[in-house]
Amino acid sequence: MVCTYNGKDKLGPTLEHLARQKGIENINTEVLLIDNASTDGTGDFALEKWKTLTGKFPLRLISEPRAGKANASITGFNACKYSFILVCDDDNWLCEDYVKRAFDIMNGNSSIGVLGGRGVAVFEGTPPIWFARYQHIFAVGDQAAENGDVTDKVDFLWGAGMVFRKEVWAKLVQIQYSFFLNERREGNSNWGGDDVELCEMIRMLGYRLWFDSNLTYQHYLPAGRMSYNYLKSRFYGLGRARVYLHAYVYCRTNNVVPGIHLKYPYWVDKWLYHMGQYLTRLPQYLFESKTEISDDYLKFVALKGEIHELYTLKGQYNKVFEKILSVKKVIEGLKEKR
Repeated sequence: MVCTYNGKDKLGPTLEHLARQKGIENINTEVLLIDNASTDGTGDFALEKWKTLTGKFPLRLISEPRAGKANASITGFNACKYSFILVCDDDNWLCEDYVKRAFDIMNGNSSIGVLGGRGVAVFEGTPPIWFARYQHIFAVGDQAAENGDVTDKVDFLWGAGMVFRKEVWAKLVQIQYSFFLNERREGNSNWGGDDVELCEMIRMLGYRLWFDSNLTYQHYLPAGRMSYNYLKSRFYGLGRARVYLHAYVYCRTNNVVPGIHLKYPYWVDKWLYHMGQYLTRLPQYLFESKTEISDDYLKFVALKGEIHELYTLKGQYNKVFEKILSVKKVIEGLKEKR
């Protein structure tokens, strides 16, 4: 599945690598392209391009007029008709045995709910000197130290190149679950976090997370994304998303909404704590460098994002925990009926 917004200028290599997949003659396969409110003729381009590639499997085009990758992803997940869903971003170039290897791993172990691979950066221009330190932000590098079951070793697997079971999505649809980050995010904002939220739900359903470094894809990175400003905006968005992702982690091992015995509402207690951290660090960063990359400053930017989202939610913050815990209870009930 490929989701794209105005991807006409970058989809060519992505489709070419998909068409080169080997060893899949006996595997039911299709490319599902979700055109997410594009205005540049992306859909027509993709269909014509696929004809020239004479791919071994069909390309199916679906239009999703609502802006935002989460909207496109949900439309695609609902439309996928085979057992496994492979998420290929429109700037990901899969190695030629990616589909076959992923199929064999998933088909050979029914406990695996989600599978991740290794990203290799391909730059439009010269890579910045800071890239290696933050490559994980761009879904590049290894996701774990070793191949195999990483359920208890990592918090999540990247959305880029992710493979998961269609039955997982069917179960989430069955319980009518909706993702917080889709509800809260504005259009094509730079939050991220969809992959984390999906992995948390897969984990809650009782499946395992798996990593294989032999599943490799190239991630094309245009020069415009290799700027300090982009990196800062990414950290700010991740800070906002962290509010929800921390709630998921809490609910893994707890069955009661936090802070019920506090004098103040839980969101106030957490917001005041973060504000204390913010004000302590603020003098240091009032005149931060516009060019020098600082790990501490980027953490400070993420903290600002988290404070902003907590204040926006206010009394609704407890509702986040309540929703996750209610879903957890439903899932546990379904497990008992098996």
